[in-house]
Amino acid sequence: MQSRATGPILRVHLGSLSEIPVHLLLLLSFACTKEEPVVEDTSPVILDADGDGFDALDDCDDNDPAVNPDQTEIPYDGIDNDCTLFTPDDDLDADGFGIDTDCDDADFYVNTEREEIAYNGKDDDCEPATLDDDLDGDGFNRDEDCADQDASRNPDAEEICDGIDNDCDGQLDNGSVDLQPFYKDADGDGYGYIGNSVEACLAPEGYVTDPGDCNDNYPEVNPSADEVCDLVDNDCDGDVDGETAIDRQFWYADDDMDGYGNPSTGVEACDGPTGYVLDDQDCDDEDAFYNPDTIWTVDYDGDGFGDAGYIDFACEQPVGYVLDDTDCKDYDANVYPGAVETCDDQDNDCDSSTSEDGTVAFLGTTTGTLTDLTSTWAAGVDKAPVDFNATEPGSLRVCGSSYYAIITTSYDLDLIGDGSETSVLDAGRRGSNLRIKGAGTVNIEGLTLQRGKSRKGGTLRCEAAADVTGTDVVFSDGIGTKQGGLIYMSDGCQVTLDDFLMEDGWAWEDGGGVYLTDGTLTLSNGTVEYCEADEDGGAFEVIGFSDTYDVADSRVLDLEDVLVQNNSANRGGGLFFNGGSTITCSATSTSVNAGFVGNDADQRGGGVRISTTGSEQSFTSDICDFGVVDSSSDNTPSDIEIGTTIYSYGDDAQFVCDDESCE
Repeated sequence: MQSRATGPILRVHLGSLSEIPVHLLLLLSFACTKEEPVVEDTSPVILDADGDGFDALDDCDDNDPAVNPDQTEIPYDGIDNDCTLFTPDDDLDADGFGIDTDCDDADFYVNTEREEIAYNGKDDDCEPATLDDDLDGDGFNRDEDCADQDASRNPDAEEICDGIDNDCDGQLDNGSVDLQPFYKDADGDGYGYIGNSVEACLAPEGYVTDPGDCNDNYPEVNPSADEVCDLVDNDCDGDVDGETAIDRQFWYADDDMDGYGNPSTGVEACDGPTGYVLDDQDCDDEDAFYNPDTIWTVDYDGDGFGDAGYIDFACEQPVGYVLDDTDCKDYDANVYPGAVETCDDQDNDCDSSTSEDGTVAFLGTTTGTLTDLTSTWAAGVDKAPVDFNATEPGSLRVCGSSYYAIITTSYDLDLIGDGSETSVLDAGRRGSNLRIKGAGTVNIEGLTLQRGKSRKGGTLRCEAAADVTGTDVVFSDGIGTKQGGLIYMSDGCQVTLDDFLMEDGWAWEDGGGVYLTDGTLTLSNGTVEYCEADEDGGAFEVIGFSDTYDVADSRVLDLEDVLVQNNSANRGGGLFFNGGSTITCSATSTSVNAGFVGNDADQRGGGVRISTTGSEQSFTSDICDFGVVDSSSDNTPSDIEIGTTIYSYGDDAQFVCDDESCE
């Protein structure tokens, strides 16, 4: 059955549905929705409106002859030129970017989201500012530029010394514009010689950059060396031994040319100026004598003269030192060259020859003053002797002569002569030769005391608790107008004599030789002779004055090797003593003449008269001599007499007597 068509019938040759454009399929779907009777027309109908040889079934735009399946797609015209939906008109490379943003739509790897890949000839990121070549912008592409990422390196760059090919010529540091000179360092001290150099980027072996060496043969000579005083320019500053020398020394003017300079004139230099020396120890540069080599000697005694055995070297005088070294006794201020020779048993003037004979001197131990008394004492004459009163402890020396002098002391005193035969003190009958008034120590040596006259003690009067010693002493021709023609002792006086002589003493009352009332008399090795007392005790009277005589005072007479001879008195021609007295007579051997011999008494006891007054008196004889019994050498009228009892003894007698008897 044939249906009637209401319009033209469109015959479509259906090929592959995949080849039918979408818009055509939509058109067909709408055309087929109207339910109308279908009139089958089996005759073919061909529709080619644009006459391009393709009907509407194949031609996707039958109104445009330029659009049909035989056409080539023309990109970017907004038309499906080849009627193939899968042929793109834009984003030809299917990278998601159209022509408006894709600078190369034919290359999938070129778009705005890509990173530029250098040197591939593409604008990968579609950004012209991003270079594909000449990345450093120095005007040279990679084919010329050896470092296209470093604008400082290209064929126009200057080659410099940096170990890099700066000018892209394939060589490192050749023809560098900054070559520097290097200098040969022959001595290896770090400094080269300016006359031997090369230019290079790096120092050749044995070359250095500093050309300051002024002598490349000596490593100790270079600009860093210390300048020293050696006539060489050590530090290469052009100045030999100049002000920079580290071992410059100070030189000092030596005006007196003694080898020592004035410390205030220092000049620093390697070599001192003329007249300058290194030593600045001169304390007086105007006098060559004074310098550190000046010899000073110790002056212990302060007399201005020193001992050559003790020296010191100094410019200025050390304390206690002097220049003169000629003192012959530096511990005695009274002995020095030029001193007055005095009687002190010393070579005072240090000439080893000046005699002390005829001189007198006193040395005070408190003041240390030596006083020459020679001229003063020489003025003493008989009846007008010199009166010497000691004012301090000291030593009085009388040398080899006789003087008229009277001595009084209350101090310690050494009374020294040259010997009893040559040194004589004569009191001229004007007083005791020596009067001791103070409790001191008195020593008498080598003197004769004579012609003294005093109420008590013609030659020695001791009225104090003094300690008197003597040796080689003569007491002669003394007068005691009351007691003690030679010696008077009281108040605890202690006298010890050795090698002595007592002679020619005369007492108008008692004790022609010695009168002892309080004290101790110790005699040895001497003689007491030719002494006379008008009353008792021709040689000795030892007696007290108290009512008991034996308690108030102490009286001791000790005779050892002493000969008491030819003395006389009314009683006790040799000795008279009473209560409280202790007498001892002894000899060291039987061959010694010691004892009482040839003494005479007008009444009792030619040798010894022991008074019965008082008690506890004693007399001891230990081998003392009393002459030959009943001979002319015996004592007259008897040797010993106690009361009315007479005792006679011969030589070397040994016995003891008290106030009643002798046994």
